[in-house]
Amino acid sequence: MKGPSRRYRMKKRAEALESTRNQIVWATMQLHAEKGAAATSQADIAARAGVSPATVYRHFPTLGSLVRACGSQIWMAVSPPRPEDAERLFAGLGTTRERLERFAEEVSAFYGRAWLPLQNARQERSRVPELDEEMRGIEAGLEALAREALALEGAGEPRVQVLLALTDFGVWQSLREHGIAADAVPKMLLDLVRCALTG
Repeated sequence: MKGPSRRYRMKKRAEALESTRNQIVWATMQLHAEKGAAATSQADIAARAGVSPATVYRHFPTLGSLVRACGSQIWMAVSPPRPEDAERLFAGLGTTRERLERFAEEVSAFYGRAWLPLQNARQERSRVPELDEEMRGIEAGLEALAREALALEGAGEPRVQVLLALTDFGVWQSLREHGIAADAVPKMLLDLVRCALTG
């Protein structure tokens, strides 16, 4: 039977391990934002986290395991769209116009929350398989929302792809970089989409 003092020591050890792991994850997230995932070494992470490279390796033996740990923290914070959210987000909206408006608002809000990690992940996904995996998950969520936005008209694949293309992160980013106010972007995306879909 474990005595109270042994249980206390084990609890303290577990808390210390968790604290070290969190330090490593936060240091990694900062470095990935500054210089990218592929250019960040375990030595860089160790120096930023204030631990030895061996400690980083013990907690995260591969770049992939670190990317996954960072990704779970980031995506939890920015709340990307998920396929299972699609039906709920459009509940009660009885016209395609209303649904497209909701879609434009949702994707704009997501891009606003997630622009920096999205920008970095898009640039590095071809070099870091775990980033590509994360991006494919996000794209699946956006596609599910697009299909639900167009569901009332039984839209075919080309219309779904047009909607996704015209509301892509790159389009949102370009509008913001050209001085379009964040609160004006959803309306602009909606106008682009309606123009393209109604021809």
